[in-house]
Amino acid sequence: MRATRFLLCGLALTACGSDVTAPSSAPELAAGGIPPHVASASGAGHFTNPLNGVFVRDNFTARSDQFGVTGEYQRIAGAAIIHGTITCLTVVGNEAWIGGTIDRAAFTPVGIGSDFVFRVIDNGEGGVTKDVFGRVGFNLPAGSAVAFCGSGVDPVPLPLNERDGNVQVRG
Repeated sequence: MRATRFLLCGLALTACGSDVTAPSSAPELAAGGIPPHVASASGAGHFTNPLNGVFVRDNFTARSDQFGVTGEYQRIAGAAIIHGTITCLTVVGNEAWIGGTIDRAAFTPVGIGSDFVFRVIDNGEGGVTKDVFGRVGFNLPAGSAVAFCGSGVDPVPLPLNERDGNVQVRG
């Protein structure tokens, strides 16, 4: 009997007199049980490098909420693979400034531990104007990504390019 009562209390703590409440730091949930977010950007762009004919594909996802910034970036260019963790994101309207730190790199001179930055512009779905994906700046010193996201000033000249692909920016 005692084991049965313990099992029942374990299944329904409030029925046995325990006060169970959610932690005060738990995020409020929006409709559908999804935590609210401040901003997000995701997508992909690709092009053929005119200097060497190599097909280059950039993919990313970045999200900012009350707990900080999360996300990933990856470039595949021929045999080269570059992967980074997103550490900063700033969204203004349909534009996003994104930066992070390289955590994996193979067959490339891009250094692990260096910062990277880029900017994207979401021009909508199915429009005449393509989405814009800025050139990615690699091998930047620590702190460059945060400075870029905070100021919007490129640490190196990073021209914006129309690329085939699609990005979504939500603020």
